Amino acid sequence: MNSCFLGILGNWYDVKYAFTETCAPTGSVVDIPCTYTYPTQRKVEKAFWFVKWEKNKEPEDLRDSVDYWNRAEYLGNKDHDCTLKIKDLRETDSQKYRFRFLTDDAAGKYSGEEVTLFVTGNYVTLTASMYVILWKGSTQEVLAKLIRS
Repeated sequence: MNSCFLGILGNWYDVKYAFTETCAPTGSVVDIPCTYTYPTQRKVEKAFWFVKWEKNKEPEDLRDSVDYWNRAEYLGNKDHDCTLKIKDLRETDSQKYRFRFLTDDAAGKYSGEEVTLFVTGNYVTLTASMYVILWKGSTQEVLAKLIRS
């Protein structure tokens, strides 16, 4: 069967993130927007985010981890939204995160690529074009400085 036709029927497993890297200051909140697709005839039984995956074992749901207790929230659903929210960020949250979902088909398990989160002290430095933007988390003060080439 033509792969283009398979795509039209919705026979693909996939995870798409809005970005692959982001940064935020300690104590803040981050949302990692995400969508996923799976064959239309399948039903999603479990959907979750994780950071560690040991060989030959299912990874631990981030929400069940002691390190993320009452801080990680799955904003998605069992349809196509897989957005993750992490509150009260800590520098130890600087990790690579992945989304995984399991369907009613034993072979219907899929994990997305990684999204890297960098959590930094009270300041976040973003380089965009010719500007460096500093965000001081405690006062929500935004400073911009023009960089000279």
